[in-house]
Amino acid sequence: MRRFSLGFFLLILVFSFINAQDYYPPEDLEAISNLDSHIPLSWSVPVIPRELVELFYDDGFARSTDSAEAYDIMSVRFTAVEPCTLKTAKFFLYCTAGAHPVRIRVWGDDGAGRPQFSAPLCPAIDMDVDIASDWLEVDVTPYDLIFYPGEEFHISIEKRDTFYFPFYFLLADESPVTPQRSFIYDFTYFASLAVDGDWMIRALVAPFEDRRVFRSTTGRRIHHFDEQVREYYELQPVPEEFGDIPRQYAVQDVRWYNIYRSEVPGDPEDFDYIAFTEELTYDDWDVTNDMTYYYYVTAVYLGGESEPTEIVSATPRSGAASLYVDTLRYISCDSAIAAVSWRPGAKVGNVFSVEGPCKLSELHYRFYHTGRFYPEVYEWDGDGVGDPIFVYPFARDVLAAGWIVENVRPLRIILNDDFFVSCRYADGSLSLSLMDMVGADWSWDFDPTEGWRNVTDTSYCIRAVVEYNDAEQYLVLNEGWNMLSFTVIPETDDMEELFPFLLVPSVYYWDPYLRSYVYDPTVVPGRGYFVFSLVDTTVLITGTPITSFDYECWEGWDLIGSLSSYLPVPLSAAVTYPADAIEIPNTFYWDPNTRSYVMDTFFYPGLAHWVLFVPDCVFRLSIE
Repeated sequence: MRRFSLGFFLLILVFSFINAQDYYPPEDLEAISNLDSHIPLSWSVPVIPRELVELFYDDGFARSTDSAEAYDIMSVRFTAVEPCTLKTAKFFLYCTAGAHPVRIRVWGDDGAGRPQFSAPLCPAIDMDVDIASDWLEVDVTPYDLIFYPGEEFHISIEKRDTFYFPFYFLLADESPVTPQRSFIYDFTYFASLAVDGDWMIRALVAPFEDRRVFRSTTGRRIHHFDEQVREYYELQPVPEEFGDIPRQYAVQDVRWYNIYRSEVPGDPEDFDYIAFTEELTYDDWDVTNDMTYYYYVTAVYLGGESEPTEIVSATPRSGAASLYVDTLRYISCDSAIAAVSWRPGAKVGNVFSVEGPCKLSELHYRFYHTGRFYPEVYEWDGDGVGDPIFVYPFARDVLAAGWIVENVRPLRIILNDDFFVSCRYADGSLSLSLMDMVGADWSWDFDPTEGWRNVTDTSYCIRAVVEYNDAEQYLVLNEGWNMLSFTVIPETDDMEELFPFLLVPSVYYWDPYLRSYVYDPTVVPGRGYFVFSLVDTTVLITGTPITSFDYECWEGWDLIGSLSSYLPVPLSAAVTYPADAIEIPNTFYWDPNTRSYVMDTFFYPGLAHWVLFVPDCVFRLSIE
């Protein structure tokens, strides 16, 4: 009896420990729209959240406002006291009314305590602010900004409009600090001037500990999968010149991932389980074109299941004129029997050919052993590797063996000729799968000490996904303000590229949550836009026809786009979730000829339409 009681007590302890642990959900769930008859999903492994540390030099009491004019740059210099990655930039702003454009940037230090304006550390972040008096937080996590102890960086904000009413300001304290950390770059004098006190600009960073990796002691090594990779390496600290340190710690004990799907937005409890996988990707082929699907993923552990990821949605599409994807590959790699590892700085890669102008969307790498690498794309000059097209500035972590997908769609890389995709090694523990293939001559190696050389009879397990597009929309712009929408998904989502002749900023949409017009140069299916043109003109836009969309609407008036259709689509064909959220059964569009609104009951191709909703809803419009 005593033995039974002790065993039962231990069993209770074990299950109590299992149930008490945290089950972290997967990260970075993404669903890809506009592919024919399928929706690819991808996500990252769950991570243990790191506690953020706030770096600041102001005393927290706002006593003064800035005197900056348009395009002056207000910045604060920060000094890392331990290894860290920048997650969020914060600014305390005062706005009297309206939406105001600002630009956020992160800079390195010029060695004299001022921002190095010739070398920004990440792309400029443009946004509109419409707050009374509060902290504005800007997420910079995607840029992987890593800083080492003693390294200095600057965070800045600048006003982007040329008028000041209604007023808006960056606030500051008036407490002198030594050394001086707050500056304003005055474009009147082209000089960076110190200010009294400190701007109320802060940084949220995630600290991390030093990391150790396996580094090769013998250079390039080919090993078969039945061999132990680690026996060729010794454990050494990461040299500072070879890459970054992970932002977070990956969870290691995930058993598999569950995928859930719904055909309508709603509560996660209403979603249906559709599949499980041990991979970090899933391709859903059980879908119907031009219908929007919603997904979330959970991680399954030995003791339980995690909370859902955020819900994402995607719409597969097809048609006589449609976006289609071509995966450039030489071998399946499903039966790869060997892998290559090398010293940091070495590269391996494949040459690819395309049929004509296309957009590079994804790079796929199949790894046999974990480590870190840099994905890279180069021009191919016919005889060797040419100029770089895309070189990732920070090393990417490979946390599990198998295929790794690098999404390069946002970079808008347009190809019209052969190109070269490489894997640059950041540490020696990494190994990339390869296949023996008699007659192959498209694989190349780069040794930092010897240069490039062709590797025959070998194909590395690297793929490239490109997108071709052949649909068109003629968008008519009248002199003055136009209310329009897109009936195709353009090859680029940057409005400034679609309309390079427009004044900047001159593209706005109505944000019903902020109750204001917002400058945003990106293209979103289902969204209506205001565009100002100085002349009457017609713009040819190519892309994928939009025959359906789901658009999130807020209570009140929303500006809704239209579909690719020869005939107008009646408002009665629309569906809302929840049902019956359309308050007035009419649409209103702007007639630039009469300079007035027209009431109707249809959505006309190429136009934008006002619709009144009560309450918040998801609006679905499709062609039957």
